[in-house]
Amino acid sequence: MDHVIDVSQTGPEPTVLTETGGGGLIGSGLLADRPLAVYLDDHETAEYVLRNAKRGVELDFPAAEETVEPGGDYSALALVTDVRVLFAVGGSADREESSADAEDGFAPESADASADWTRSVPLADVVDVRTVEGGFRGDTFVLETVDDTTYRFACRGDLDPVREFTDAAVGIWTRAERRLERAAETVDRIGEAFEAGDVDVVLAAVEDVTDRLAEAREAASALAGSAAVVGERADEIGADAAALERRAHAERAEQARERAHTRWDDHEFERAYDHFGTALESYERALATDADRPTDDLLEQRRATLSVECDRLAEAPRDRAEHAADLARSAEDPETAADRWGAAVERYEELLALDWGREQPRFEGDREAAREALATAASRLVEAHCDRAREALEGAANPTTEPAVARGAVDRAEAALADAREVARERAPDASDEVEAVAAAIDDRRETLASVDPPTADADGGVVTDRPTPIVDRDADDAESGVAGDEIDDAEDETDGAEDETDDVDGESGDAAESADASVDPAAVNPGRFPAFVAALFRDHGWSTAVFDGGGDRKYDLIAEADGPVGVTVCVWTAHPDEVEAVDAATIERYAASLDRTEEADVAALVSAAPLSATARERATDHDVRVLDADGIAAECDRCDRDSLPGVPE
Repeated sequence: MDHVIDVSQTGPEPTVLTETGGGGLIGSGLLADRPLAVYLDDHETAEYVLRNAKRGVELDFPAAEETVEPGGDYSALALVTDVRVLFAVGGSADREESSADAEDGFAPESADASADWTRSVPLADVVDVRTVEGGFRGDTFVLETVDDTTYRFACRGDLDPVREFTDAAVGIWTRAERRLERAAETVDRIGEAFEAGDVDVVLAAVEDVTDRLAEAREAASALAGSAAVVGERADEIGADAAALERRAHAERAEQARERAHTRWDDHEFERAYDHFGTALESYERALATDADRPTDDLLEQRRATLSVECDRLAEAPRDRAEHAADLARSAEDPETAADRWGAAVERYEELLALDWGREQPRFEGDREAAREALATAASRLVEAHCDRAREALEGAANPTTEPAVARGAVDRAEAALADAREVARERAPDASDEVEAVAAAIDDRRETLASVDPPTADADGGVVTDRPTPIVDRDADDAESGVAGDEIDDAEDETDGAEDETDDVDGESGDAAESADASVDPAAVNPGRFPAFVAALFRDHGWSTAVFDGGGDRKYDLIAEADGPVGVTVCVWTAHPDEVEAVDAATIERYAASLDRTEEADVAALVSAAPLSATARERATDHDVRVLDADGIAAECDRCDRDSLPGVPE
């Protein structure tokens, strides 16, 4: 029998693979227990068999050496396949490791475990293949493995083809195994990422695993045995990756669904629908992934629930707009109606803006019907603002007895009219007739106020006028003096030096000092003379003033001006406790709005003998409306000549 036998050829199976025993037909012994063919796995292909009679197999471990020799007339064999190299030594009954103890699991258990010794070396574990020349005794076939073990098998015959095949097969296995290891490492990492909630990382990495496994299969395809073994391992790794992928798709769907509900709650309907779409797509991908968890039934149930939620979302904008309109119809007062119809207008506009430019709309609702509903809501909103204006005018019914209250009522009516005009101009031009009718009513009430409270001359130096441009009573020599009250502090910085000149208002500082002994109660000042009283305070500190009667388009009671490096003009409102019980936040808001609409003044100020609510003071701070309250007025009076202040009781 040859010492190097090529068993890869087709045809009848060589006897070296099928026979056992000592001697017999082939003239020499092989193995005592079972033939080599028994050790071959179904996917394994035998390529070469090497044989020596007595020298056996030498094993060099990192810390020891060992030689396994055949017993009796048996032989030592090395079976080279496309999966491994199997060393088998016949008749080694004294060996501790027999065919039943093979480490790799390829060898089945033997009925006579002590007859033969076997050791299997997977090609994936081999790092070097070579032959060593041995002279007339033959060459040696050498394998080195990853665990630093060296196997030497002496054999007469030509070992070059065996070495070439084994070296090439080792390269194929190494490339395939390297890719399998990388894929397995990636699966471990994406498992950690999934536990950390990073599903996007998982889904991105799964594709990398799939690519690595495909590369491993391709690398192993050159050998039938490696293709089978690598394929099985790739299937196992792929199954682990698929299990994570399916769970990641399901988790991604849940996360997208949660984001959709958050956007829905914020009335961001299009973004909510986008997130629902992502969730549905993720459920589809989870169902398409070959894995067991979550179960198909659970995923189908979640997908069905999500579809119902999508249908509800598609109807939500329309229902929300219709609900706002229903609430507006039930409003019992103009203010509430205006707020609710304003909300209805906004919601119908949002409904019409949804899916703009999309060929396939996602949200329910006939667009033409929505446009008609928007037009109706806008008309009702104009009507509500006009009702607000008419209701405000009712507060100006007694201009003779309560001129200040009447002026405030007309101002509120004008503010409501401005809201009505804006809506009519932009959204409901057909409602302009009603707007103009309200405007005419406001003009009539202004004229009535002007007739019952005509302009008068202020005997104490100020001017009361209803002309659009104030007639300024200037005292040029005193224009650089201070500001009445600490609250109007910006103007004080620009017109300092007030106190020095206050003492010389009439040229006699002693008179002012004497009058300061008796404190002035601002609430006791004649209500009809209170604006002139405030103007006198300003003039006493070097300001020029113009007092208005509240008629015409005028929004404030007087204007005070101061010269200096930078001129300052203050529009001043006054409030007396006989005319207003307390100044509220809405009044402050109205003053601030008036300042924004005028170009005549730089600063807004309120001089009030009436109390201010806490909210009103906060609004004044927010809108930078300067406040001089009753205590501040009394303090300023102490610095002035009492005789120069009109309306003060004797």
